[in-house]
Amino acid sequence: MRSARCRVAATSLFSSFILAACGGGGGGGGGAGGGGGPPMITPTSFPVGGTVTGLVSSGLVLQNNGGEEVTIGSGASAFTFPTVVPNGGTYSVSIKTQPNIGPLQVCTVTNGDGNIAGATVTSVTVTCVTKTAKFLYVPNQSANTVSAYMIDASTGTLAAVAGSPFATEPTPRFVTAEPSGKFVYVTTLGSSTSPPRISGFALNGTSGALTALADSPFDLGGSTPPAAGSLFITAPALNPAGAFGYLSVWNPPPTPTAQLYGATMDATSGDLADIAGTPLPVGYEAQSPVFDPTGKFAFLARDTSPNSSGEIMTFNVSSPSGVLTPSGTPASTGGNRPIAAATPDGKYVLASNAASGTFVVMAVDSAGTVSMVGSPVVTGAAGTAPGVPIYTRRLGVVYLANAPLVGGSTPSLAAYRVDGATGALTMLAGSPYDSKGATLFPMPHPSGKFLYQVNGSTVQRYSLDQATGVPTLLGDVTTPADPPGFLVPDPSGRYVYVTSGVGGSVSSYSVDQTTGALTLVNTVAAGAGAFFPQPVGLQ
Repeated sequence: MRSARCRVAATSLFSSFILAACGGGGGGGGGAGGGGGPPMITPTSFPVGGTVTGLVSSGLVLQNNGGEEVTIGSGASAFTFPTVVPNGGTYSVSIKTQPNIGPLQVCTVTNGDGNIAGATVTSVTVTCVTKTAKFLYVPNQSANTVSAYMIDASTGTLAAVAGSPFATEPTPRFVTAEPSGKFVYVTTLGSSTSPPRISGFALNGTSGALTALADSPFDLGGSTPPAAGSLFITAPALNPAGAFGYLSVWNPPPTPTAQLYGATMDATSGDLADIAGTPLPVGYEAQSPVFDPTGKFAFLARDTSPNSSGEIMTFNVSSPSGVLTPSGTPASTGGNRPIAAATPDGKYVLASNAASGTFVVMAVDSAGTVSMVGSPVVTGAAGTAPGVPIYTRRLGVVYLANAPLVGGSTPSLAAYRVDGATGALTMLAGSPYDSKGATLFPMPHPSGKFLYQVNGSTVQRYSLDQATGVPTLLGDVTTPADPPGFLVPDPSGRYVYVTSGVGGSVSSYSVDQTTGALTLVNTVAAGAGAFFPQPVGLQ
């Protein structure tokens, strides 16, 4: 007869094993000889997993059988799904989300499908490859051209594309490639006699050559185009859907109000067409809108009048038409001349009040309504103005370059941690930091380990503490042959591209992945007034 202890144990999850150990279910024997230990239990379900190679970024999400998910961290070499699969059952491992925090990578799955055959699956392989831009385009403001270069993925060497430079409308500012990579658009400010327009090109995906579209250049605003002599044109903001985008133009004096223009992109011809209802009057010094990750909402920073009453306007975005519908009452930023950015999760809009010397976080609810979190914080010394908020997703920290508004003010770099759950700001220890006179916005390396900042004739860099986000300005600097203007890292993080408007050149630098130090690869000629470099395509 079994003991009470055995009877209780037999009710547990492992009852078959306990009964065998207590002499039940098998007559108490241990086989033909009646001896030996308890019989081994044969599993009926098995884990599914495998190996990961080459992953240096974060955010990779794998999925099994279209359901259970597992997130793979940077540097991981193996994975296992928590839920086991019954023997004989099927498994199908796929990538739900590519890595999206760090250098640009694309991961693929091999041996991802099969049937459980009485054993744990360890043969699924996930291989991640870092992707480098294929081409680099540089608008040349004074030459009214755009220069094109091929990028050697293994070395970072730049080589001029045949036929480069390509003619544009006057004063080209920004190059934008639509998501399919078939077309490139160059936003131009115009001149005293020419209004802002957009030059459109078909992109040869093999050579990088640009061919002007038949209907290029494209006027903005249809019957109400911007005026010649406009003060400013912003970089275009493409909706995540990729089929349409917007930009702001500041009208010339004596009424320097801003207008928001929008256009859809024809996927076959590349032609642009005005979005119904645009241009929209959007106050003063309005920026291009920023979007939540879904593209359902657009947020635009503007002043209601010159240097007063900064606000964030919210729009509902219709897709694929791109029509904007104002939503709710614009929310005050607690300062003026705001510049906005958005966190990649869509939970917050970050606004620096350039003319007020303050910074504020705005929470975004499910309806797209924004509201201030706490109160604006002062970012630097009196008389300084914060620039574009630079948010590093891996660290959850925003960095702001404080530039002088009045003579004698001290430039600096401010840093705040943004609480992901509440949006509350915490100033990092030691902020604001001495920027050695640098005033331009810092550019983060894709790894989140470094910041680069143009400072006069040099490029300086900060190392970022991976636990605290605190920046340390390093003693060594990079001194290009031509005075640097703008700096953009390659999405791979392997290279950095630096333009010189004064020298009419662009330089490629390789990046030491441990220290962030830059080593010159080569310098090639661009046009006069070389402006913001734009990497395009992947290889």
